[in-house]
Amino acid sequence: MKKNWKAAGIVLAAAMTVTSIAGGCSSGQSGDKAGGTADGEKKETELTIGRIELDLAMPYQQADAAAFEAYGEEKGVGTIVLDGKSSPETIASSMEDLIAKKVDGIIVQANDGEAISPFVQQAQDAGIPVLTFVNASKVDGPNAYLAEYDVSYELGAATAKRWMEFHPDEPVKVATLGIPAAPVVERDRCDAFVEGVKSVAADAEVVARLDSAGVRDQAVSAAEDLLQAHPEVNVVLGVNGDAALGGLAAFEAAGRGKAVDGVPQTEIFASVDGSEQEMVKLANPESSLKLCMALPPKDFAEQLMDIMLQCVNGEIDYKQTQDINMYDVMFDYWNTSVEDLQKFLDEQYKSKIDIEKELGL
Repeated sequence: MKKNWKAAGIVLAAAMTVTSIAGGCSSGQSGDKAGGTADGEKKETELTIGRIELDLAMPYQQADAAAFEAYGEEKGVGTIVLDGKSSPETIASSMEDLIAKKVDGIIVQANDGEAISPFVQQAQDAGIPVLTFVNASKVDGPNAYLAEYDVSYELGAATAKRWMEFHPDEPVKVATLGIPAAPVVERDRCDAFVEGVKSVAADAEVVARLDSAGVRDQAVSAAEDLLQAHPEVNVVLGVNGDAALGGLAAFEAAGRGKAVDGVPQTEIFASVDGSEQEMVKLANPESSLKLCMALPPKDFAEQLMDIMLQCVNGEIDYKQTQDINMYDVMFDYWNTSVEDLQKFLDEQYKSKIDIEKELGL
């Protein structure tokens, strides 16, 4: 990555649009992490908002939880953050736990919106607003929705264009390392990415749609299978940071995953999340991970808290279905400076990583 790159001109603060609609829309033990209160119990003198993260093993979720707690402290609001562990059962148990604690509001990211519907109804019956994130329940109420389809489509088009620019004589062969168990994510990331690819490469062939579960180890295994079955693959999407990094690791172990002066040699990778390790790979002129659709965890955490406080204060009717759109941003090797990538990590992840030092730039 060269120092004289042009900045992408990306606005890091995610935009938010609220739209009321008539009908419904479309992660064991809880209490793994508590903030704002010493014992995870609600204080009598302050509001307490519960947050159920999809899976705190994921870097994005960790950054989101930390930003949520910090913003709660800034606003004078107690917070209880629980780990859903990508398990519908754990998320359901966490919902019950927060309802029993009589928190003032619950924000939950579930991998199955329908599965948490009874608990959303139970919370509402107890006078507790629930804001779902990404996957809406079947109960009328607000849902903060990642409006990712258009950005994922753009990501697919940009990835295919770069591959065709560098390798005009090689047909585009696409694979996705997705999460079939999360239909909204599969649609708005993987499907949209493929459509974007085909918008610029009409004859592109989708050689595989694989299940990474969004987990690095499974992504490694899926990518190893991909290389055995379809060594001709040259455009790969990782549906989240762990999927992309796991897939890339498998390619690297097979002697692939390389670039020369920013030019991918045997394939080009695109990722979703924008975690520290992704950004280091993206900035590395010798890595084939070259584009990323990034979620800003600090911005999103603060927006979710603000929306919930509007529900608590009666400014948003928490028993009426509403779509609240939130937007990702896109980075790529050729149009984003190292300084802009570093700024994103510093502001959104409170990162201790220095990209230039990591890469010896």
